[in-house]
Amino acid sequence: MRRTLPMLRAALLVGGAAIGLSACNTVAGMGEDTSAAGQAITRGADEGSTSVSQGTQGTAPGCATPMHENLPGGTDYDGPPVAGCTPP
Repeated sequence: MRRTLPMLRAALLVGGAAIGLSACNTVAGMGEDTSAAGQAITRGADEGSTSVSQGTQGTAPGCATPMHENLPGGTDYDGPPVAGCTPP
Protein backbone atom coordinates (compact mmCIF):
# COMPACT_ATOMS: atom_id res chain seq x y z
CA MET A 1 0.00 0.00 0.00
CA ARG A 2 2.85 2.37 0.78
CA ARG A 3 4.35 1.91 -2.68
CA THR A 4 1.03 2.52 -4.46
CA LEU A 5 0.69 6.19 -3.54
CA PRO A 6 4.16 7.26 -4.78
CA MET A 7 3.65 5.28 -8.00
CA LEU A 8 0.25 6.88 -8.49
CA ARG A 9 1.77 10.34 -7.98
CA ALA A 10 4.54 9.55 -10.47
CA ALA A 11 2.03 8.30 -13.02
CA LEU A 12 -0.10 11.44 -12.61
CA LEU A 13 2.99 13.63 -12.94
CA VAL A 14 4.11 11.92 -16.15
CA GLY A 15 0.57 11.99 -17.55
CA GLY A 16 0.20 15.68 -16.70
CA ALA A 17 3.53 16.49 -18.32
CA ALA A 18 2.52 14.62 -21.48
CA ILE A 19 -0.77 16.53 -21.68
CA GLY A 20 1.00 19.82 -21.01
CA LEU A 21 3.56 19.24 -23.75
CA SER A 22 0.90 18.25 -26.27
CA ALA A 23 -0.99 21.45 -25.42
CA CYS A 24 2.08 23.48 -26.43
CA ASN A 25 1.89 21.98 -29.91
CA THR A 26 -1.81 22.76 -30.06
CA VAL A 27 -1.32 26.40 -29.06
CA ALA A 28 1.54 26.78 -31.55
CA GLY A 29 -0.66 25.36 -34.31
CA MET A 30 -3.48 27.67 -33.32
CA GLY A 31 -1.08 30.63 -33.53
CA GLU A 32 -0.08 29.63 -37.05
CA ASP A 33 -3.73 29.26 -38.07
CA THR A 34 -4.55 32.65 -36.59
CA SER A 35 -1.63 34.23 -38.40
CA ALA A 36 -2.72 32.69 -41.71
CA ALA A 37 -6.27 33.94 -41.17
CA GLY A 38 -4.97 37.45 -40.45
CA GLN A 39 -2.90 37.45 -43.62
CA ALA A 40 -5.92 36.31 -45.64
CA ILE A 41 -8.02 39.13 -44.18
CA THR A 42 -5.29 41.63 -45.00
CA ARG A 43 -5.06 40.36 -48.59
CA GLY A 44 -8.85 40.58 -48.93
CA ALA A 45 -8.85 44.11 -47.57
CA ASP A 46 -6.09 45.12 -49.98
CA GLU A 47 -8.00 43.64 -52.92
CA GLY A 48 -11.24 45.23 -51.74
CA SER A 49 -9.66 48.66 -51.39
CA THR A 50 -8.96 48.79 -55.13
CA SER A 51 -12.58 48.01 -56.01
CA VAL A 52 -13.85 50.67 -53.61
CA SER A 53 -11.51 53.33 -54.98
CA GLN A 54 -12.59 52.47 -58.52
CA GLY A 55 -16.28 52.37 -57.61
CA THR A 56 -18.50 49.35 -57.25
CA GLN A 57 -21.22 48.05 -59.52
CA GLY A 58 -20.32 50.50 -62.27
CA THR A 59 -20.84 53.68 -60.25
CA ALA A 60 -18.35 56.52 -60.06
CA PRO A 61 -16.26 56.79 -56.90
CA GLY A 62 -18.13 58.51 -54.10
CA CYS A 63 -21.60 58.06 -55.62
CA ALA A 64 -24.61 56.75 -53.72
CA THR A 65 -25.21 53.05 -53.27
CA PRO A 66 -28.27 51.36 -51.75
CA MET A 67 -26.48 51.39 -48.37
CA HIS A 68 -25.20 54.99 -48.71
CA GLU A 69 -28.06 57.14 -49.99
CA ASN A 70 -26.55 60.28 -48.41
CA LEU A 71 -23.81 60.44 -51.08
CA PRO A 72 -24.12 62.29 -54.41
CA GLY A 73 -26.94 60.82 -56.52
CA GLY A 74 -28.69 59.32 -53.50
CA THR A 75 -32.19 60.12 -52.28
CA ASP A 76 -30.85 61.62 -49.02
CA TYR A 77 -28.17 63.78 -50.68
CA ASP A 78 -28.67 67.56 -50.26
CA GLY A 79 -25.53 68.88 -52.00
CA PRO A 80 -24.89 70.05 -55.56
CA PRO A 81 -25.14 67.62 -58.47
CA VAL A 82 -22.03 65.56 -59.16
CA ALA A 83 -21.17 64.48 -62.70
CA GLY A 84 -21.49 60.72 -63.15
CA CYS A 85 -23.75 60.21 -60.14
CA THR A 86 -27.34 59.68 -61.13
CA PRO A 87 -30.21 58.95 -58.75
CA PRO A 88 -31.00 55.24 -58.45
